[in-house]
Amino acid sequence: MAISADFLVAMDTRSWELAGILARFVEPKLCPRRILCFTMGLRLRSRGTTRPAFGTASVRSDKKRRSSTCSIWRRDIPPARPARNGSDARATIAVIIPTFERPEMLQNLLVSLRCGNRIPDEVIVVDNDPKESANPAAIDGLSVHVIHAGLGISLSGARNVGWRSADSDICIFIDDDNVVEPDAVSQLGIACERREVGLAGPVVFAGDSGTVWCGGIYRSVWTGQTRCILGGESTMPAASTWYTDDMPDAFAIPREVLEEIGGFDEAQFPIHYDEADVNARIRKLGLETIVVRDAHVRHYGWVGLSPGSAMVRATANGGLERARQMALSRVRFHMIHSSGPPKWSAVGIFLPLWAVLTSIGCVGADASWRTRMAAVRAVSAGMISGYREALRVQSKQGNGQDMVEVKEKDWAESDGLIGALVPPARMVIANALKSLAFHSGLHRLIFYRYDYMFRPRELSLLVSCITETCGLTGPILEIGCAAGHTTVYLNKHLDDLEDSREYVCLDTFAGFTNDDIAVEVGRGHDRSRYSYLFRAYRKEWFDQTMANNHVDRVSSIQADVNAFDFSPYENVSLCLIDVDLMRPVERSLQEVFARMAPGGIILVDDCRPNLKYDGALAAYLEFAEEHDLPIDIREEKVGVIQVPNT
Repeated sequence: MAISADFLVAMDTRSWELAGILARFVEPKLCPRRILCFTMGLRLRSRGTTRPAFGTASVRSDKKRRSSTCSIWRRDIPPARPARNGSDARATIAVIIPTFERPEMLQNLLVSLRCGNRIPDEVIVVDNDPKESANPAAIDGLSVHVIHAGLGISLSGARNVGWRSADSDICIFIDDDNVVEPDAVSQLGIACERREVGLAGPVVFAGDSGTVWCGGIYRSVWTGQTRCILGGESTMPAASTWYTDDMPDAFAIPREVLEEIGGFDEAQFPIHYDEADVNARIRKLGLETIVVRDAHVRHYGWVGLSPGSAMVRATANGGLERARQMALSRVRFHMIHSSGPPKWSAVGIFLPLWAVLTSIGCVGADASWRTRMAAVRAVSAGMISGYREALRVQSKQGNGQDMVEVKEKDWAESDGLIGALVPPARMVIANALKSLAFHSGLHRLIFYRYDYMFRPRELSLLVSCITETCGLTGPILEIGCAAGHTTVYLNKHLDDLEDSREYVCLDTFAGFTNDDIAVEVGRGHDRSRYSYLFRAYRKEWFDQTMANNHVDRVSSIQADVNAFDFSPYENVSLCLIDVDLMRPVERSLQEVFARMAPGGIILVDDCRPNLKYDGALAAYLEFAEEHDLPIDIREEKVGVIQVPNT
């Protein structure tokens, strides 16, 4: 059944209230203004029907009193209220401009500010380029203060530096790839002088095209999907202002609101979803976040809609960390600002789906293959980091903003319906998968298997040596680390000891070198025994194993120990040498022994006669004899060199 625009306009207050009840039942955070505008209004627009100006109710500052009659479109701004400064004088305005390597765009923005009918009282340019590239030319009648912050990709950090350096009542944040129309600053200032407004944004046009790029943002709490209000349109609605969930590129916030929420969260949202986080925290104060129809800004940056292209562009311009942060911030935002079933719908279903579709979009983007694959890796890394946090994150309110405390948390601790359903669901799924594995032969891959290259008593020796050297501060070296299973085991013991020593792993991650094998062949061994051993390893796989186990102190280095420069490492507290053959063991002992701390310990694995790895034993015995050291082979396999305390 088709619903006409006239029917929607004719809906009375009782109908709106009924819609509000239904909306809150289906989705507590999705009020009828969003349901009707975006399920009906936007469809009407796509069919060429004139958009109705929904809603007739006045706006109230008390969040609990914002009844279901409030709509996204409002016909008029409420009557004027006293300025925030408590006087009849107009509020002062500061414009904060973060910039990074775009001097020409920055100059154009400054010129447009000077040509406006309300010249800002302060203009603060925050240069995030470590090379200090922002040096704008002076403009008569415009007071510009440049701060060289050098914060790189941290847009939130630059905005915080800017507003905290200003003295004005209202802070307008504008990115450097925009130009303001003459009325923009004055209209945003007027809107922010009203006490019910916590944030006011302009209508942002796509450059000189005459069409709107963004007239506000609608974000679904169920799916996380965002849509630009008025995107692609060239005519404005009759309403003077309307609500928005988010506002990119340009927006105004009263100073007292910034102080109340503590500014931008540069720790958790340095580059992406920073505006969304601020908008959400402002609304939690009971204030409105709105778009002002008569404030216009023209955006000359990227206005594409493809998330894959956006990620590739971010990777090309800002590196892997920027794209990774963009993916990570999505998960963080919904973990902090969503709750109940909508939270788990977004985090559990739609964000993984977004990651898959975005990765596919990255592959099809217009860029080099290397850049596209880097973007895919960045998306994956960001999502993985986000879900690791999600497994142990606990949001709590502090100082007017959501803080995140990282701690271990079992899913059974979840509240409400989720808490009741998740544990049995996990049990059923786990039992089903294990039963399938048991009957299909996949148990060889899924069921636990002892996967250490050391016997338990040898692991016990390694653990006791780490404990014995706990008082030393020098680094721990592991020469030959393979897949990293023993590395994880030993680092968990270091965590238990609260030992902060640096842990360095060195490996070729490609098996034995030809020169090492040649020495063994000269000692009478068959080359075929060594040619394909330990070749099924990669440094990135090793690093991922560390990350999967939350081991962050380990530094991995891919190198041949025979050519490696050990000079950066002094006062080594413990060294585990597990490279099996004579030549690499000899070089390791020669380089490390001279750099050991008093009381340090060297452990050489495979020090026992055998047909394949007797080279380690030969190198150990030769070195001990050369340096007049006692032969100390423990657990029938591990050669030990104890460095004297003096």
